[in-house]
Amino acid sequence: HIQGPFGAPTNDFFRYEYLVLIGLGVGVTPFASILRHLLLTWQSYSCPQCRAINYNMINQKFVQFHWLT
Repeated sequence: HIQGPFGAPTNDFFRYEYLVLIGLGVGVTPFASILRHLLLTWQSYSCPQCRAINYNMINQKFVQFHWLT
């Protein structure tokens, strides 16, 4: 079952646990910003000493990115 988001791809992506991002050509730009946001969020939940990430604080359980050209 595939469900939204409908409209701009960067709207409300953080509400979903499973993300499958598919970008085509130069349409990859919004998805690059989503990936950057996720990376910075995950880094903010990491331990400064051991770099372990507290995944309980992160809503996204699975992220898959496909870039087609």
